Amino acid sequence: MTIKRGLLSLVGAAGMVSGVAHAQTTPNCNDTTLLPNPVYLTGSSAFEPMLAKFSVAIQNANVGKSPSEQLSIVYLTSASCDGITSAISLSAMTGTGHYYVPDPAALATGGALTKNCAFDAAGVNLGIKPNIGVSDVPYNLCPGSAAAPMPATLGNWNGPVQSMLIVVPKSNATTTSISAEQAADIWGCGANGGITPYIDETAIQQRSATSGTQILVGRAIGVSPGAFKGNPNSGTGALITSLGTVSDPMKAIGFVAADAYQSPANAGLMNAVAFRAFFQNKAYYADSDATSINKRNVRDGHYAIQGPLNFFAPLTAGQPAPLVKKTIDFISGAVAIDPAKPNGYIDIVANAGDVPTCAMTVQISPDSYGYFAPYKPPVACGCYFESTVTKTSPVGCTPCASSATCPTGTTCQTGFCEKQ
Repeated sequence: MTIKRGLLSLVGAAGMVSGVAHAQTTPNCNDTTLLPNPVYLTGSSAFEPMLAKFSVAIQNANVGKSPSEQLSIVYLTSASCDGITSAISLSAMTGTGHYYVPDPAALATGGALTKNCAFDAAGVNLGIKPNIGVSDVPYNLCPGSAAAPMPATLGNWNGPVQSMLIVVPKSNATTTSISAEQAADIWGCGANGGITPYIDETAIQQRSATSGTQILVGRAIGVSPGAFKGNPNSGTGALITSLGTVSDPMKAIGFVAADAYQSPANAGLMNAVAFRAFFQNKAYYADSDATSINKRNVRDGHYAIQGPLNFFAPLTAGQPAPLVKKTIDFISGAVAIDPAKPNGYIDIVANAGDVPTCAMTVQISPDSYGYFAPYKPPVACGCYFESTVTKTSPVGCTPCASSATCPTGTTCQTGFCEKQ
């Protein structure tokens, strides 16, 4: 179609005692019997599918450890910049949090089930403060950052690279690509943009000015995140629901993170469209084609709507609290969750739909321009990453046990001969 302008403790069967069923109640998020050593995160809704997988991996590594050695993760979804704000203000968390347990139907892939916990008990706030703010974007891309620079007492760590996808309902098989100029008219001008069939602002889906997904899309199409037209949604899940309930699916369009797009829960709901950025000659999918999940065009910079995750936490004497540091080390890949599985971090990120930095050959500037520069990771894992998502040995990649068997110009890293 041509668009025309015109946690981490395994929870048993709660409420079952001696075979007698009792009404289940939502536990408090500070229940340390259920959640030993809890660490509280808040922010990007796009990050939750991957965090759930991290949580299950940490839980599996906790098996056999005493409660004092364990780590439990509790998440409150909001939006990226709201996560940063929470890490600065440390205001008490409210509403419903999430913790995660293994999914018996998907144990082999680290599947997780989401459980609820309460930050407010019987109408009384529990006073739980966030430990880590999670954002799809760096501090300087959030609204108001120019007027209030990031505090020196706030630490910032990078995580895996996310890609944001422009999507249409699954039934729309004719819209296969879009340009930055067309997207700017759709979300920047709405009905006045004249990009048919996307002229119904109730069918055009957006997030909010504090959403990292929206900020990254806005950077790529030249539209301020606060100026987007369309139906606002509180989170990724809400946007997917809104996209699917538009009466005429041919008029519906939105954007989500790749991990949400690839989630089994959303299978069959959306099609991702290829994106042509400014100054590009053709449109690219995040992957090598519409049906792959190898993120090749993200990894080499052909796909423009991307950026690394950011984790923010308060510092004392230049360091985060010990449990907070342990959590950040795990979810940023600085420390292996399970030393017996040195590639476990890559597995989690790859299966969640994102890219570990070891598989990247470019890095994007953390400013409003989003320019790419070459990147050489200390330890490369591009071949291993692709083998994980494709379940095959990629063409041009040589498995290895040592560098002695690798071709000239490559070394054995994460089980494959990678370019030096």
